This record gives sequence, structure tokens and C-alpha cells, in this order.
Amino acid sequence: PTSVLRQWADELHIKVTSKANLSVLVYLGSNRTKDTFELAKYDVVLTTYSIVSMEVPKQPLVDKDDDETGRQEARIVTPMGLSSSRKRKYPPSSDKRSLKDKKGMENALLESAARPLARVGWFRVVLDEAQSIKNHRTQVARACWGLRAKRRWCLSGTPIQNAVDDLYSYFRFLRYDPYAVYKSFCSTIKFPINRNPKNGYKKLQAVLKTIMLRRTKGELT
Repeated sequence: PTSVLRQWADELHIKVTSKANLSVLVYLGSNRTKDTFELAKYDVVLTTYSIVSMEVPKQPLVDKDDDETGRQEARIVTPMGLSSSRKRKYPPSSDKRSLKDKKGMENALLESAARPLARVGWFRVVLDEAQSIKNHRTQVARACWGLRAKRRWCLSGTPIQNAVDDLYSYFRFLRYDPYAVYKSFCSTIKFPINRNPKNGYKKLQAVLKTIMLRRTKGELT
């Protein structure tokens, strides 16, 4: 968030030894660099969620696996509004090629629309106040999913969720499969909790335990 951006810059200046020679850029304002290579020179780049939302092409709400499943298993709707259990046939090979070509064109358009922040292949992306992406339908969440990075972290000092569904956005940002796919998230996390909360939450706690690090105010490291 913009409110803590300068604080992060100050913390890096104060806490990191000068011997590290760490280069830091606050990527903000209308005069920020448009040069991807210039941006990539810095060890640390600090920016805001609003800048990410403006510069990174939004990822689709429905991920690829869900979309493919939906096409293959679409039900036939009758004039009365009822649906049959008959599955749709796979499209002919020519249709498959056209779908692939269309996907390639979409990716090319997204690439052309991407600005410097989206073009850099980051080593690590850290989201501070990560609850900002808990609603997976927001532009901010969908933009953060599109950031390129080898490592991904979510930081928060406040509760990260109000509902189980909020967790999906974190899993998708973290690329934590199989829960990063909405269909799998629902079938393995959301629906079991709805059916049997006691057992469902036990499984969720086990999943979260493997990916979360919790630090209290009394801990220094």
C-alpha cells in the first residue's frame, strides 16, 4: 500500500548494512522509468498495488484448467431451461488448432500491453499487507497473479481471510498447486468444509501449516 511504501524504503536504508551495497528504487509517480532494463538493474524495487494494477495485464478469473473442463463437460441447455447430463464432444482437430491460435493471440496482446513492471522476470515478489488480494475478483488480485517471479511471499499482520473463498487468491498468487486451480480448490477445500466443517477445517489447517510462517511480536527473528 502507498501508506507504507516510504517506510519500507527507510527500513532498507536503516537495517541493511552499507557493505551490502543494496540498490533500491521506489517505483512510483508519473515520471517513473519506462525502460524495463533500467528497472531490472536494481536489487529491490518498491511499488504499490495501484501501480501493479495499472502495469500488469489482468489474469482471467477462470484459470486454464477450469476453462478446459468447462468446455469439455458443458451441459446442453433445453428451451425449458433444464440441462441434460450429456457431455459435449471434443471439438474437431481444426477447432483445437483455432482455439490454440486464439490463445496465442491473446497472450501476444497481453504481452504487448504489459509495461516494465510486468516484463521483468523477478527473483522474488513480496506482497506486503497481502490481504489486499484476498478478493480474487478484484483487478489488484488478478494483476498480482500475473507478476513473473521464481519466489513468492505474502506478508500480513492482520487476518488474511473473512471467508474460506478468500484463500484461493493467495494460493493462485503463490502458484501452490493443486489449490491454485479454482476447481481443485473448491473440490478439495471449500466444498468439504461446507459439508463437514470439523473435518474440512482440519484439512485446511494441515495445508496452511505447510506454507505459513508465524511470528509474534515477542520474536526478533
